[in-house]
Amino acid sequence: MWLLENEDAFQGRRLWLRPGKTYLFGRTAAEPGQLAVSHNTISRKHLTITVDNVGEGEAHNPKSRSRLTIEDLATKIGTIVNGEKIKGSKYVVDGKEAEITMGKCPSKFLISWFPVAFTFSFTSKELHSQPLRSLRERFENLDIKLLTDYNVDHTTHVVSKKRNTAKGLQALINAKFVVTESFLDAIVQAAEPPHAGDMAEPSNLEQDFTHYWPDPMEHVPPRGGEPHSHPPRDYAPDTGRKDVFDGYTFIFYDKTQYNNLLAPITNGCGKAMLHIVAPGEERVDDFVRFVKGVAGEKGLGRFDDGSEGKGVVLVRYLPGKGDLLGWYTDFITAVSLRLDHRPIEQNEFLEAILIKDATILRRPLEVESSAPSPPPRAAPAANHPLRSNSRRESERDENHSQPQPQVADEAEHEPAPRRATRRRPLKKRFAGFDDDDDDDDADMDTIEPTRARLAEPSHPGQEEEGGLGRHLLYRKTI
Repeated sequence: MWLLENEDAFQGRRLWLRPGKTYLFGRTAAEPGQLAVSHNTISRKHLTITVDNVGEGEAHNPKSRSRLTIEDLATKIGTIVNGEKIKGSKYVVDGKEAEITMGKCPSKFLISWFPVAFTFSFTSKELHSQPLRSLRERFENLDIKLLTDYNVDHTTHVVSKKRNTAKGLQALINAKFVVTESFLDAIVQAAEPPHAGDMAEPSNLEQDFTHYWPDPMEHVPPRGGEPHSHPPRDYAPDTGRKDVFDGYTFIFYDKTQYNNLLAPITNGCGKAMLHIVAPGEERVDDFVRFVKGVAGEKGLGRFDDGSEGKGVVLVRYLPGKGDLLGWYTDFITAVSLRLDHRPIEQNEFLEAILIKDATILRRPLEVESSAPSPPPRAAPAANHPLRSNSRRESERDENHSQPQPQVADEAEHEPAPRRATRRRPLKKRFAGFDDDDDDDDADMDTIEPTRARLAEPSHPGQEEEGGLGRHLLYRKTI
Protein backbone atom coordinates (compact mmCIF):
# COMPACT_ATOMS: atom_id res chain seq x y z
CA MET A 1 0.00 0.00 0.00
CA TRP A 2 1.42 3.38 -1.08
CA LEU A 3 1.23 6.21 1.47
CA LEU A 4 1.81 9.94 0.92
CA GLU A 5 2.85 12.30 3.69
CA ASN A 6 3.81 15.93 4.17
CA GLU A 7 4.01 17.43 7.64
CA ASP A 8 3.01 20.95 6.58
CA ALA A 9 0.40 20.25 3.92
CA PHE A 10 -1.38 17.39 5.68
CA GLN A 11 -0.85 18.37 9.34
CA GLY A 12 0.85 15.08 10.16
CA ARG A 13 -1.63 12.92 8.28
CA ARG A 14 -0.66 10.13 5.91
CA LEU A 15 -2.84 9.56 2.85
CA TRP A 16 -3.37 6.19 1.23
CA LEU A 17 -3.08 6.17 -2.56
CA ARG A 18 -5.66 3.74 -3.90
CA PRO A 19 -4.66 1.49 -6.81
CA GLY A 20 -6.41 2.37 -10.07
CA LYS A 21 -6.68 6.04 -9.19
CA THR A 22 -4.92 9.30 -10.25
CA TYR A 23 -4.37 12.14 -7.78
CA LEU A 24 -3.94 15.76 -8.95
CA PHE A 25 -1.76 18.22 -7.02
CA GLY A 26 -1.55 22.00 -7.51
CA ARG A 27 -1.64 25.41 -5.90
CA THR A 28 -5.44 25.51 -5.85
CA ALA A 29 -8.22 22.93 -5.88
CA ALA A 30 -9.17 23.48 -9.50
CA GLU A 31 -10.95 20.14 -9.79
CA PRO A 32 -12.90 17.92 -7.39
CA GLY A 33 -10.53 15.74 -5.44
CA GLN A 34 -7.46 17.86 -6.22
CA LEU A 35 -4.99 18.23 -3.37
CA ALA A 36 -4.03 21.88 -2.92
CA VAL A 37 -0.51 22.85 -1.86
CA SER A 38 -0.10 26.55 -1.15
CA HIS A 39 3.17 27.93 -2.51
CA ASN A 40 3.82 30.58 -5.17
CA THR A 41 6.24 28.37 -7.15
CA ILE A 42 3.70 25.57 -7.53
CA SER A 43 1.47 25.66 -10.60
CA ARG A 44 -2.31 25.51 -10.40
CA LYS A 45 -2.08 22.00 -11.84
CA HIS A 46 1.40 20.88 -11.02
CA LEU A 47 1.62 17.09 -11.09
CA THR A 48 -0.31 13.85 -10.91
CA ILE A 49 0.40 10.64 -9.04
CA THR A 50 -1.10 7.53 -10.61
CA VAL A 51 -1.26 4.10 -8.98
CA ASP A 52 -1.97 1.31 -11.46
CA ASN A 53 -4.49 -1.42 -10.80
CA VAL A 54 -3.08 -4.49 -9.11
CA GLY A 55 -2.36 -7.28 -11.55
CA GLU A 56 -4.37 -10.48 -11.30
CA GLY A 57 -2.79 -12.92 -8.89
CA GLU A 58 -0.39 -10.33 -7.48
CA ALA A 59 -2.01 -10.76 -4.07
CA HIS A 60 -0.03 -13.98 -3.74
CA ASN A 61 3.28 -12.36 -4.69
CA PRO A 62 4.59 -10.67 -1.54
CA LYS A 63 7.43 -8.98 -3.43
CA SER A 64 5.18 -7.17 -5.88
CA ARG A 65 4.08 -3.53 -5.60
CA SER A 66 1.54 -1.71 -7.71
CA ARG A 67 3.17 0.54 -10.31
CA LEU A 68 3.34 4.19 -9.22
CA THR A 69 3.95 7.01 -11.74
CA ILE A 70 4.64 10.69 -11.04
CA GLU A 71 4.02 13.09 -13.94
CA ASP A 72 4.96 16.77 -14.06
CA LEU A 73 2.29 18.67 -16.02
CA ALA A 74 4.71 20.82 -18.04
CA THR A 75 5.17 23.27 -15.18
CA LYS A 76 7.36 26.36 -15.40
CA ILE A 77 9.82 25.32 -12.68
CA GLY A 78 9.38 21.56 -12.77
CA THR A 79 9.44 18.79 -10.17
CA ILE A 80 12.30 16.91 -8.53
CA VAL A 81 11.79 13.22 -7.72
CA ASN A 82 14.53 11.40 -5.82
CA GLY A 83 17.01 14.03 -6.95
CA GLU A 84 16.00 13.82 -10.62
CA LYS A 85 14.30 16.83 -12.22
CA ILE A 86 11.33 16.19 -14.49
CA LYS A 87 9.43 18.79 -16.51
CA GLY A 88 6.55 17.69 -18.65
CA SER A 89 7.63 14.06 -18.25
CA LYS A 90 6.98 11.00 -16.10
CA TYR A 91 8.91 9.25 -13.38
CA VAL A 92 8.14 5.62 -12.50
CA VAL A 93 9.03 4.74 -8.93
CA ASP A 94 11.04 1.52 -8.85
CA GLY A 95 11.89 1.43 -5.14
CA LYS A 96 9.98 1.58 -1.89
CA GLU A 97 10.23 5.36 -1.46
CA ALA A 98 10.07 8.55 -3.48
CA GLU A 99 10.84 12.09 -2.33
CA ILE A 100 9.09 14.85 -4.28
CA THR A 101 9.79 18.58 -4.45
CA MET A 102 7.22 20.70 -6.31
CA GLY A 103 8.70 23.87 -7.75
CA LYS A 104 10.81 25.49 -5.08
CA CYS A 105 8.53 24.58 -2.21
CA PRO A 106 10.74 23.81 0.82
CA SER A 107 8.23 21.28 2.13
CA LYS A 108 8.96 17.91 0.58
CA PHE A 109 6.45 15.14 -0.06
CA LEU A 110 7.34 11.55 0.75
CA ILE A 111 5.75 8.49 -0.82
CA SER A 112 6.53 5.21 0.94
CA TRP A 113 5.48 1.59 0.58
CA PHE A 114 3.54 0.25 3.56
CA PRO A 115 3.63 -3.55 3.24
CA VAL A 116 0.64 -5.55 4.42
CA ALA A 117 0.83 -9.32 4.02
CA PHE A 118 -1.63 -11.62 5.75
CA THR A 119 -0.63 -15.21 6.48
CA PHE A 120 -3.64 -17.36 7.28
CA SER A 121 -3.69 -20.25 9.71
CA PHE A 122 -6.28 -22.36 7.91
CA THR A 123 -7.28 -25.82 9.02
CA SER A 124 -7.12 -28.60 6.45
CA LYS A 125 -10.92 -28.60 6.30
CA GLU A 126 -11.03 -24.87 5.58
CA LEU A 127 -8.51 -25.19 2.76
CA HIS A 128 -10.87 -27.51 0.87
CA SER A 129 -13.29 -24.59 0.42
CA GLN A 130 -10.57 -22.48 -1.29
CA PRO A 131 -10.89 -19.45 1.01
CA LEU A 132 -8.21 -17.46 -0.85
CA ARG A 133 -10.53 -17.00 -3.80
CA SER A 134 -12.99 -14.84 -1.87
CA LEU A 135 -10.16 -13.10 -0.02
CA ARG A 136 -8.60 -12.02 -3.31
CA GLU A 137 -11.85 -10.34 -4.32
CA ARG A 138 -11.76 -8.27 -1.15
CA PHE A 139 -8.07 -7.43 -0.77
CA GLU A 140 -6.17 -7.78 -4.03
CA ASN A 141 -7.25 -4.34 -5.32
CA LEU A 142 -6.11 -2.83 -2.02
CA ASP A 143 -2.57 -4.09 -2.73
CA ILE A 144 -2.69 -6.38 0.31
CA LYS A 145 -0.89 -9.72 0.05
CA LEU A 146 -2.48 -13.05 0.96
CA LEU A 147 -0.31 -16.02 1.97
CA THR A 148 -0.89 -19.50 3.33
CA ASP A 149 2.70 -20.04 4.45
CA TYR A 150 4.48 -17.82 6.92
CA ASN A 151 7.12 -15.71 5.18
CA VAL A 152 9.75 -14.33 7.53
CA ASP A 153 10.63 -11.51 5.15
CA HIS A 154 7.12 -10.44 4.18
CA THR A 155 4.39 -11.58 6.59
CA THR A 156 3.10 -8.66 8.66
CA HIS A 157 0.02 -10.25 10.26
CA VAL A 158 -1.00 -13.82 11.04
CA VAL A 159 -4.77 -14.22 10.81
CA SER A 160 -6.04 -16.95 13.10
CA LYS A 161 -9.01 -17.90 15.23
CA LYS A 162 -6.71 -18.82 18.11
CA ARG A 163 -3.67 -17.32 19.75
CA ASN A 164 -1.54 -20.42 20.09
CA THR A 165 -0.70 -21.71 16.61
CA ALA A 166 2.65 -22.47 15.01
CA LYS A 167 2.32 -19.52 12.62
CA GLY A 168 1.23 -17.31 15.50
CA LEU A 169 4.37 -18.25 17.40
CA GLN A 170 6.44 -17.24 14.38
CA ALA A 171 4.68 -13.89 14.23
CA LEU A 172 5.35 -13.20 17.90
CA ILE A 173 9.02 -14.13 17.59
CA ASN A 174 9.45 -11.95 14.50
CA ALA A 175 7.68 -8.94 16.06
CA LYS A 176 4.56 -9.23 13.90
CA PHE A 177 0.86 -9.15 14.73
CA VAL A 178 -1.56 -11.97 15.47
CA VAL A 179 -5.12 -10.93 14.60
CA THR A 180 -8.52 -12.42 14.05
CA GLU A 181 -10.78 -11.98 11.01
CA SER A 182 -12.44 -8.91 12.51
CA PHE A 183 -9.26 -6.99 11.66
CA LEU A 184 -9.82 -7.76 7.98
CA ASP A 185 -13.40 -6.52 8.14
CA ALA A 186 -12.25 -3.28 9.75
CA ILE A 187 -9.77 -2.66 6.92
CA VAL A 188 -12.39 -3.22 4.24
CA GLN A 189 -14.72 -0.80 5.98
CA ALA A 190 -12.03 1.89 6.26
CA ALA A 191 -11.12 1.50 2.57
CA GLU A 192 -14.67 1.81 1.23
CA PRO A 193 -15.61 5.15 -0.37
CA PRO A 194 -18.49 7.08 1.24
CA HIS A 195 -20.76 6.12 -1.63
CA ALA A 196 -20.37 2.55 -2.80
CA GLY A 197 -18.80 2.35 -6.24
CA ASP A 198 -17.93 6.07 -6.42
CA MET A 199 -14.14 6.01 -6.31
CA ALA A 200 -13.93 9.77 -6.88
CA GLU A 201 -14.84 10.34 -3.25
CA PRO A 202 -11.90 9.52 -0.97
CA SER A 203 -12.28 6.79 1.62
CA ASN A 204 -11.29 7.25 5.24
CA LEU A 205 -7.88 5.70 4.59
CA GLU A 206 -7.29 8.11 1.71
CA GLN A 207 -8.04 11.06 3.98
CA ASP A 208 -6.16 9.98 7.11
CA PHE A 209 -4.50 6.58 7.05
CA THR A 210 -2.93 6.93 10.49
CA HIS A 211 -6.24 7.63 12.18
CA TYR A 212 -8.45 5.13 10.37
CA TRP A 213 -6.12 2.16 9.96
CA PRO A 214 -7.45 -0.41 12.50
CA ASP A 215 -5.43 -1.06 15.63
CA PRO A 216 -4.31 -4.72 15.48
CA MET A 217 -4.22 -4.94 19.27
CA GLU A 218 -7.98 -4.52 19.32
CA HIS A 219 -8.33 -7.64 17.17
CA VAL A 220 -6.18 -10.19 19.00
CA PRO A 221 -7.84 -13.64 18.87
CA PRO A 222 -9.82 -14.57 21.98
CA ARG A 223 -8.22 -16.59 24.71
CA GLY A 224 -8.43 -20.34 24.21
CA GLY A 225 -6.69 -23.22 25.96
CA GLU A 226 -3.43 -21.42 26.70
CA PRO A 227 -1.81 -22.50 29.99
CA HIS A 228 -1.58 -18.89 31.20
CA SER A 229 -3.82 -15.89 30.64
CA HIS A 230 -2.32 -12.75 29.12
CA PRO A 231 -3.98 -9.46 28.14
CA PRO A 232 -3.95 -8.54 24.44
CA ARG A 233 -1.19 -5.97 24.95
CA ASP A 234 1.24 -8.79 25.76
CA TYR A 235 0.84 -9.96 22.15
CA ALA A 236 2.15 -6.67 20.74
CA PRO A 237 5.23 -6.95 18.49
CA ASP A 238 8.44 -7.10 20.52
CA THR A 239 11.88 -7.41 18.93
CA GLY A 240 13.20 -8.78 22.22
CA ARG A 241 11.73 -12.19 21.39
CA LYS A 242 13.91 -12.79 18.33
CA ASP A 243 16.47 -14.94 20.19
CA VAL A 244 14.28 -16.40 22.93
CA PHE A 245 15.42 -19.99 22.19
CA ASP A 246 19.10 -19.20 21.72
CA GLY A 247 21.19 -22.01 23.23
CA TYR A 248 18.32 -24.50 23.49
CA THR A 249 17.91 -27.78 21.64
CA PHE A 250 14.43 -29.31 21.53
CA ILE A 251 14.16 -33.03 20.89
CA PHE A 252 11.06 -34.44 19.21
CA TYR A 253 10.10 -38.04 18.56
CA ASP A 254 7.01 -37.34 16.41
CA LYS A 255 7.55 -36.05 12.87
CA THR A 256 4.34 -34.02 12.58
CA GLN A 257 4.96 -32.24 15.87
CA TYR A 258 8.54 -31.58 14.79
CA ASN A 259 7.43 -30.13 11.45
CA ASN A 260 4.89 -27.84 13.12
CA LEU A 261 7.34 -26.35 15.61
CA LEU A 262 10.57 -26.39 13.63
CA ALA A 263 10.02 -22.92 12.16
CA PRO A 264 9.15 -21.12 15.45
CA ILE A 265 12.13 -22.72 17.18
CA THR A 266 14.62 -21.82 14.45
CA ASN A 267 13.13 -18.31 14.13
CA GLY A 268 13.87 -17.91 17.84
CA CYS A 269 17.52 -18.98 17.30
CA GLY A 270 16.94 -22.43 18.80
CA LYS A 271 17.64 -25.89 17.42
CA ALA A 272 15.17 -28.72 16.84
CA MET A 273 16.12 -32.37 16.45
CA LEU A 274 13.97 -35.33 15.45
CA HIS A 275 14.49 -38.89 16.65
CA ILE A 276 11.60 -41.00 15.38
CA VAL A 277 10.70 -43.89 17.65
CA ALA A 278 9.14 -47.15 16.50
CA PRO A 279 6.29 -48.01 18.90
CA GLY A 280 6.87 -51.36 20.51
CA GLU A 281 10.45 -51.50 19.27
CA GLU A 282 12.26 -48.43 20.61
CA ARG A 283 14.15 -49.21 23.80
CA VAL A 284 14.14 -46.66 26.58
CA ASP A 285 17.91 -47.06 27.02
CA ASP A 286 18.57 -46.26 23.36
CA PHE A 287 16.46 -43.11 23.46
CA VAL A 288 18.06 -41.98 26.72
CA ARG A 289 21.52 -42.46 25.21
CA PHE A 290 20.49 -40.32 22.24
CA VAL A 291 19.25 -37.49 24.46
CA LYS A 292 22.35 -37.62 26.62
CA GLY A 293 24.52 -37.56 23.53
CA VAL A 294 22.81 -34.40 22.31
CA ALA A 295 23.32 -32.77 25.69
CA GLY A 296 26.99 -33.71 25.58
CA GLU A 297 27.39 -32.07 22.18
CA LYS A 298 26.16 -28.80 23.65
CA GLY A 299 29.02 -28.96 26.12
CA LEU A 300 27.00 -27.67 29.08
CA GLY A 301 27.72 -30.62 31.34
CA ARG A 302 25.64 -30.90 34.48
CA PHE A 303 22.89 -28.39 35.08
CA ASP A 304 23.26 -27.90 38.82
CA ASP A 305 21.42 -24.71 39.67
CA GLY A 306 19.87 -23.43 36.46
CA SER A 307 22.10 -20.37 36.30
CA GLU A 308 22.95 -21.01 32.65
CA GLY A 309 19.31 -21.56 31.80
CA LYS A 310 20.01 -23.38 28.57
CA GLY A 311 20.39 -26.90 27.26
CA VAL A 312 18.32 -29.80 25.98
CA VAL A 313 14.53 -30.01 26.32
CA LEU A 314 12.37 -33.02 25.45
CA VAL A 315 8.96 -32.36 23.87
CA ARG A 316 6.28 -34.88 24.82
CA TYR A 317 3.99 -36.52 22.29
CA LEU A 318 0.97 -38.78 22.77
CA PRO A 319 -1.31 -39.99 19.98
CA GLY A 320 -4.89 -38.81 20.13
CA LYS A 321 -6.30 -42.31 20.43
CA GLY A 322 -5.67 -45.91 19.56
CA ASP A 323 -3.83 -48.89 20.95
CA LEU A 324 -0.48 -47.09 20.99
CA LEU A 325 -1.53 -44.52 23.59
CA GLY A 326 -0.52 -46.80 26.45
CA TRP A 327 2.86 -47.59 24.92
CA TYR A 328 3.70 -43.93 24.32
CA THR A 329 2.63 -43.04 27.86
CA ASP A 330 4.80 -45.73 29.44
CA PHE A 331 7.69 -44.84 27.14
CA ILE A 332 7.82 -41.12 27.97
CA THR A 333 7.26 -41.92 31.66
CA ALA A 334 10.31 -44.17 31.78
CA VAL A 335 12.45 -41.76 29.76
CA SER A 336 11.50 -38.83 31.98
CA LEU A 337 12.39 -40.66 35.17
CA ARG A 338 15.69 -41.86 33.78
CA LEU A 339 16.66 -38.33 32.77
CA ASP A 340 15.08 -36.61 35.79
CA HIS A 341 13.62 -34.23 33.23
CA ARG A 342 10.10 -32.91 32.83
CA PRO A 343 9.10 -33.17 29.16
CA ILE A 344 7.18 -30.15 27.95
CA GLU A 345 3.93 -29.88 26.04
CA GLN A 346 3.91 -28.02 22.77
CA ASN A 347 1.51 -25.38 24.13
CA GLU A 348 4.16 -24.26 26.62
CA PHE A 349 6.21 -22.57 23.89
CA LEU A 350 3.75 -19.66 23.81
CA GLU A 351 4.35 -18.66 27.42
CA ALA A 352 8.12 -18.74 27.00
CA ILE A 353 7.84 -16.48 23.95
CA LEU A 354 5.49 -13.98 25.58
CA ILE A 355 7.64 -13.52 28.68
CA LYS A 356 10.89 -13.84 26.69
CA ASP A 357 12.21 -16.49 29.04
CA ALA A 358 12.76 -20.06 27.85
CA THR A 359 14.19 -21.18 31.18
CA ILE A 360 10.65 -22.15 32.23
CA LEU A 361 10.79 -24.95 29.66
CA ARG A 362 13.66 -26.74 31.35
CA ARG A 363 12.61 -27.83 34.79
CA PRO A 364 13.14 -30.89 36.98
CA LEU A 365 10.70 -33.74 36.97
CA GLU A 366 7.84 -33.26 39.40
CA VAL A 367 7.08 -36.48 41.26
CA GLU A 368 4.31 -37.23 43.72
CA SER A 369 5.23 -39.75 46.39
CA SER A 370 3.19 -41.73 48.91
CA ALA A 371 5.24 -42.71 51.95
CA PRO A 372 4.13 -44.12 55.34
CA SER A 373 4.56 -41.91 58.37
CA PRO A 374 6.26 -43.34 61.47
CA PRO A 375 3.78 -45.32 63.61
CA PRO A 376 2.87 -43.80 66.99
CA ARG A 377 3.95 -46.98 68.76
CA ALA A 378 5.45 -50.34 68.00
CA ALA A 379 3.33 -52.53 65.79
CA PRO A 380 3.95 -55.56 63.59
CA ALA A 381 3.53 -53.44 60.49
CA ALA A 382 6.54 -51.36 61.50
CA ASN A 383 8.83 -54.16 60.33
CA HIS A 384 7.44 -53.86 56.79
CA PRO A 385 7.72 -50.21 55.74
CA LEU A 386 7.48 -51.07 52.04
CA ARG A 387 4.27 -53.06 52.04
CA SER A 388 2.01 -52.45 49.06
CA ASN A 389 -0.99 -50.15 48.87
CA SER A 390 -3.29 -53.09 48.28
CA ARG A 391 -2.16 -54.78 51.50
CA ARG A 392 -2.65 -51.61 53.53
CA GLU A 393 -6.11 -51.20 52.08
CA SER A 394 -6.90 -54.82 52.96
CA GLU A 395 -5.84 -54.23 56.56
CA ARG A 396 -7.96 -51.10 56.75
CA ASP A 397 -10.96 -53.04 55.48
CA GLU A 398 -10.41 -55.70 58.14
CA ASN A 399 -10.15 -53.10 60.88
CA HIS A 400 -13.37 -51.45 59.75
CA SER A 401 -15.16 -54.80 59.62
CA GLN A 402 -14.42 -55.58 63.30
CA PRO A 403 -17.20 -54.71 65.76
CA GLN A 404 -16.57 -51.66 67.92
CA PRO A 405 -15.60 -52.64 71.52
CA GLN A 406 -17.47 -51.38 74.58
CA VAL A 407 -16.02 -48.36 76.34
CA ALA A 408 -15.22 -50.38 79.44
CA ASP A 409 -13.12 -52.83 77.42
CA GLU A 410 -11.28 -50.28 75.26
CA ALA A 411 -8.02 -50.58 77.15
CA GLU A 412 -7.99 -54.34 76.84
CA HIS A 413 -9.25 -54.75 73.28
CA GLU A 414 -7.94 -51.61 71.62
CA PRO A 415 -6.90 -52.57 68.06
CA ALA A 416 -3.49 -51.68 66.71
CA PRO A 417 -3.56 -48.16 65.27
CA ARG A 418 -3.59 -47.80 61.52
CA ARG A 419 -0.54 -46.26 59.95
CA ALA A 420 -1.32 -42.88 58.46
CA THR A 421 -0.48 -42.28 54.84
CA ARG A 422 0.74 -38.87 53.84
CA ARG A 423 1.74 -37.43 50.48
CA ARG A 424 4.75 -35.25 50.06
CA PRO A 425 6.21 -33.87 46.83
CA LEU A 426 9.72 -34.88 45.93
CA LYS A 427 11.51 -31.81 44.59
CA LYS A 428 14.49 -32.97 42.61
CA ARG A 429 16.90 -30.41 41.29
CA PHE A 430 17.44 -30.94 37.58
CA ALA A 431 20.99 -32.17 37.09
CA GLY A 432 20.82 -32.15 33.32
CA PHE A 433 21.68 -35.13 31.17
CA ASP A 434 24.81 -36.92 32.26
CA ASP A 435 27.33 -37.85 29.62
CA ASP A 436 27.87 -41.34 30.95
CA ASP A 437 25.74 -44.33 29.99
CA ASP A 438 23.46 -45.68 32.66
CA ASP A 439 22.19 -49.14 31.83
CA ASP A 440 20.18 -49.59 35.01
CA ASP A 441 16.57 -50.15 34.07
CA ALA A 442 13.95 -47.96 35.68
CA ASP A 443 11.80 -49.84 38.15
CA MET A 444 8.56 -49.78 36.20
CA ASP A 445 6.74 -51.80 38.82
CA THR A 446 6.90 -48.84 41.17
CA ILE A 447 5.96 -46.23 38.57
CA GLU A 448 2.34 -45.61 37.81
CA PRO A 449 1.58 -42.91 35.22
CA THR A 450 -1.40 -40.88 36.34
CA ARG A 451 -3.15 -41.15 33.00
CA ALA A 452 -6.32 -39.56 34.25
CA ARG A 453 -4.36 -36.33 34.67
CA LEU A 454 -2.70 -36.35 31.28
CA ALA A 455 -3.48 -33.41 29.05
CA GLU A 456 -5.26 -33.90 25.78
CA PRO A 457 -2.77 -35.68 23.53
CA SER A 458 -1.30 -34.11 20.45
CA HIS A 459 -2.97 -35.17 17.23
CA PRO A 460 -0.98 -36.05 14.15
CA GLY A 461 -1.73 -34.37 10.86
CA GLN A 462 -1.81 -30.80 9.70
CA GLU A 463 -1.88 -28.04 12.28
CA GLU A 464 -5.48 -27.33 13.24
CA GLU A 465 -4.94 -24.02 15.05
CA GLY A 466 -4.94 -25.79 18.38
CA GLY A 467 -2.69 -25.41 21.35
CA LEU A 468 -0.55 -28.05 22.88
CA GLY A 469 -1.14 -30.09 26.06
CA ARG A 470 -0.09 -29.70 29.67
CA HIS A 471 2.84 -31.30 31.45
CA LEU A 472 2.93 -34.89 32.65
CA LEU A 473 2.82 -35.81 36.33
CA TYR A 474 3.78 -39.13 37.82
CA ARG A 475 2.87 -40.90 41.01
CA LYS A 476 5.62 -42.89 42.59
CA THR A 477 4.45 -45.51 45.09
CA ILE A 478 6.89 -46.45 47.80
